Amino acid sequence: MKLGLGSIAFIYNNINRGKFKNSKELLLNAIERTFNFAERNDIKICELILDPPEILVSEEKQAFIDLCNSFPSIKKQFHAPYAYLGLCTHNPWILNATIECYIKSAEVSMAIGAEIFTIRPGNAQFLHQSYNGVNNRLIDAVNILLEKIKNFQLITSLENMPKMLVFFKNTTS
Repeated sequence: MKLGLGSIAFIYNNINRGKFKNSKELLLNAIERTFNFAERNDIKICELILDPPEILVSEEKQAFIDLCNSFPSIKKQFHAPYAYLGLCTHNPWILNATIECYIKSAEVSMAIGAEIFTIRPGNAQFLHQSYNGVNNRLIDAVNILLEKIKNFQLITSLENMPKMLVFFKNTTS
């Protein structure tokens, strides 16, 4: 196992600094700072997150790809956006939007040479504690996504979630 560095720390640091005029500028700066810190400290792996995902649907998308590719010695992992998304939702509009977002994110992962692609299950809001179908809904949604990105040759990982969400756990124990 190798230690890596996540851009999330620099994102929060940039938020606290409050000097950016928009989230795209804030995120690009945080990612550049992540890479620079990794290089200075001989860290070989960086996990990148773009949330909100404005960069992925704007002219800055290519700037993000170019920035990532300008650090060829660092392995990249891409963490898909997760705010307002959910693979275990019973709302078909949100589920379809989540899958579409994750497909686009997988495409970006390939463009930056990422080997690992992380997705988050989200939650089912008030139903997640009592509705028995949430785990099955999540499994079905992940299988749909994996089928759609099977040719991308990415290691797709499901993020571990806080214990309180009880995904894939026996709630009686």
